[in-house]
Amino acid sequence: MGREAPRSQPHPLREPLADDIIVSRQVLQLLGLGVAFYVGVQDLVPELRVAELTHRARRAIEDNHRRVRAAVDWCDTVIATGDTTMEEQLARLLSEGDDSP
Repeated sequence: MGREAPRSQPHPLREPLADDIIVSRQVLQLLGLGVAFYVGVQDLVPELRVAELTHRARRAIEDNHRRVRAAVDWCDTVIATGDTTMEEQLARLLSEGDDSP
């Protein structure tokens, strides 16, 4: 008697593989953001005309750096804990800046 050809079933690794690709892409994007930032800083800072910066420009740079540090700290917390919740104060800092002197 003829045997029926076995029905093909989806390979059980396909879905996790897709998840791995998404996670790998996200990891590469996150690494790329960091690399782009510090390479840009390495290129720009030595050429920065610090003596020509106004008080307002210095404050803007310092405010921006506080926001960058806060974003990196949040990212590290997410990686360590898995909790992607952003506190209201952090969200406000990232969107509006800081009033620190």
